[in-house]
Formats: sequence, structure tokens, C-alpha cells
Amino acid sequence: MSDKHLSSQFDADLSQVSSKVLEMGGLVESQIIKAMQALNHFDAEVADQVIADEARLNSMEVEIDEECSNIIARRQPAARDLRLLMAISKTITNLERAGDEAEKIARRVKRIMEDGNARTVNIAEIRLAGDMATSILRRALDAFARLDTVAAAQIVRDDKAIDEEFRAFVRKLVTYMMEEPRTISVGLDLLFVAKAVERIGDHAKNIAEFIIYIVKGADVRHVSREQLEREALSKVKEVPMPSSILVVEDEPAISELISVNLRHAGHCPIRAYNAEQAQNLISDVLPDLVLLDWMLPGKSGIAFARELRNNERTQHIPIIMLTARGEEQDKLLGLEIGADDYVTKPFSPKELVARIKAVLRRRAPQLTEDVVSINGLRLDPVTHRVAVSRNGDETKLDLGPTEFRLLHFFMTHPERVHSRTQLLDQVWGDHVFVEERTVDVHIKRLRAALKPAGCDAMIETVRGSGYRLAKTA
Repeated sequence: MSDKHLSSQFDADLSQVSSKVLEMGGLVESQIIKAMQALNHFDAEVADQVIADEARLNSMEVEIDEECSNIIARRQPAARDLRLLMAISKTITNLERAGDEAEKIARRVKRIMEDGNARTVNIAEIRLAGDMATSILRRALDAFARLDTVAAAQIVRDDKAIDEEFRAFVRKLVTYMMEEPRTISVGLDLLFVAKAVERIGDHAKNIAEFIIYIVKGADVRHVSREQLEREALSKVKEVPMPSSILVVEDEPAISELISVNLRHAGHCPIRAYNAEQAQNLISDVLPDLVLLDWMLPGKSGIAFARELRNNERTQHIPIIMLTARGEEQDKLLGLEIGADDYVTKPFSPKELVARIKAVLRRRAPQLTEDVVSINGLRLDPVTHRVAVSRNGDETKLDLGPTEFRLLHFFMTHPERVHSRTQLLDQVWGDHVFVEERTVDVHIKRLRAALKPAGCDAMIETVRGSGYRLAKTA
């Protein structure tokens, strides 16, 4: 699945809320480490620090949950984006509860110290389980940051070891309390501590299961470990991002008719009823194509099209004029100001969709689902597969999502030199603020991925200008 959205602000919102989850996770991890430190050394001062941090953790949970609700209300996400936000909401709940368990440990440590029986029971199993719980929570957060389902499956397996340490400690503790009744009070406190550690491991396991849910779309909360691992290791079919079509039409019935047909054809329609609304939408996100009515209230469609063509940021957006003005001079004017096609009303929705596809194929071939093949190198955007056929042998290549989009763009624009800035806009997306050197990093990775098939030399560096894909290398 492409990680580029129609709105770069949507990407920024998701990135920001994910970063806050990791920040919250870092605080929880710190709490657990301090709680175990307080237990190992019976340090009341450190225990107080853990208790004091609980309020901050609670406020972070409320803040992130509210952000998720706002994103859902504003953006109406679907598929993986919706799963991500739902999983984030559940993840922060588990993080907050893991923080609660750390606070319980800290409070029990203080109570044990007040009773004066701190050193009467060997707590080696709790220490070991605490180290394990801290480790798998840290790994769960790392896996969340990378959306790594393989690491998530390993975390679920490792939680079993914490459960075993907990049961071993309980057996030893029960025997010890039976032999030394005076230790029952401290023994019960330590039992609650051990249970808190075991619950921290469970919360880390839950987070790992949410990662699998985000990536695979499978709810693995109540399945066997074997089935969970099968889901984690299964291949995900990559779905190409639909083309965004900005429909600027002031008649609601026609706008709705066009939008319905565009959705059925696999596109993503964005609707505006005048040039001002359209300009505001374009300021936030560049559409892949503009379907523009001539007779708009206020600023006319022809004037708006001229503005788009005169603006450096929007001059390359494909434009199709859609109007009742069917005179030859009107068509000539529309095409002269830069429209890529001209459709008169009344129109056939099927023909309109076909014309949109044709314009996209000419002006933005990287947005189509057509298979691209150059010099034996074959890329299929639907199945997300890249292979090289030479002398009857086929070599399959494994590319990351960014490298795949980069190669797709190069292959649909062969022999043309693209600057780093152009590649950032076309591959990463408009309004995505990353360093230009990021392009160099992904070019290096792309060449490394192509090297096993001997295609790395096809990606050429044009000194002082940028990069291009050569048809022969």
C-alpha cells in the first residue's frame, strides 16, 4: 500500500499522533524501569517519582485520544488509516494501564518498606520477569514505529516466558509463606507486584497484536499463537492509491453524477462548487486531475484554468473542461489556455471516465494501473511486483514502498532528467517537507534492490541536474 495520501496534511496528522504514541510509550517504559529499580533497591524516592509521573501519563492519553477523534471526524479515514487510528486509541489505553501497573509496583514497594520486611523474600524471578516485560514493551514500541508484523509475532511468543516466571514465583512464594507465616504480609504485596509485572507483559503483547491488525487487517486477539504467526507472516496485497479528481461544478446533480461514476471507476472525487472553493482545496493538496466547468459563479472556469497554468505549483495538473459551450471558438479557447481535453454537455459518464483515463495516461502515467516494461524490467502497480526477464529467466525483486513508487515514476518517464525537488513533489507528494538528500538515500536503496538483476546501472546520476532512468544501460 502506498503511504502517500491525497492530503499531505492528513499524512502530517497521522505522523504527529503516531509520534505522540511513541512519546507516551517512552514515558511508560521509563516508569517501568524506575519501578523495577525501586523494587530492586527498595528506594522510596524513585518510587515517588513513578507515582508522580502517573498524572502526566493520564493527560497524554486523553490528548492523543482526542486527536484521534478529531482526525476521524475531519478526514473520515478508511481501510488501513482507520485501522491505524483505532489501534492507536487501543494502544494508548494499554500504555496507560501499563503505567498504572508501574505505579502499583511503586506503591507496593513503599508499603513493603513501611512493614520493615523488605529483604525477607528472594525476588529473583520478579526481577527477571521485570527485565523481560521492559524489553518486550520497548520492542513493541519499535515494532509499532516500523509496523513490523514479524517482530510483533515474536513479542507475542516472548510474553509466554513472562507468564512462566510469574507462575514459578507464585509457587515459590506460596511455599515460603506456608513455612514462614510472618512473611504473609510482604508475600501478598510481592504477589501483587509479580502480577503487575505479568500484566505489563500482557499489555505489550496487546500492542503487538494491534500492529498485526493495522498492517494485515486481521483481528488476532483471540486466536492461537500459530494462527497469529501465520497472519503476521502472510503477504499483503498492495492496493494502488486512487487518483484524486477535483470536480469543479456548480450544479449539484451533475457534480453528484460525476462523483458516483468516478468512484465506481476507482478514482477519488473531490468536489468544489466554485473557483474559490477549488483554490482552497488545491492549496491543501494537489489533485491528480481537475474537471472544470466553464460557467461557474464568480470567477469563470476559463479564468481559473488560466491561473492554474500560470502558477508554477499547479501548471502541470491535467485539466479537462466540462461545459455546455460547444461552439468551435469556445473549444479552441479552452484548449489554447492549456486544457488537456474539452467535453461538452450533455455527456456520457462512461466516455468522460475514459477521457480522464486517457489524459492521466498521457500527462501522469505513474497514476495509471498499466504494467510498465523497459529493457526486461517489468513493474506491475496493481500486484506491486517488480521482475526482470533475461534469456528466458525471471528474477523477482523486492522493493520497499518508496523505492517502488520511485521506480514506477522513473519507468513512466524514461530518459528524462528529474531534479531532487521534482522527485520529492512527484513521488513523496506536494507539501511534504523533507530534506532533498532523502532522495539520494532512496536512490541508493533502489539501485541496491535492482543490482541482483543487473539493472542498477539503469538509474543514472546526471551531475548537477538530478537522476534519470536509461532505457539501455
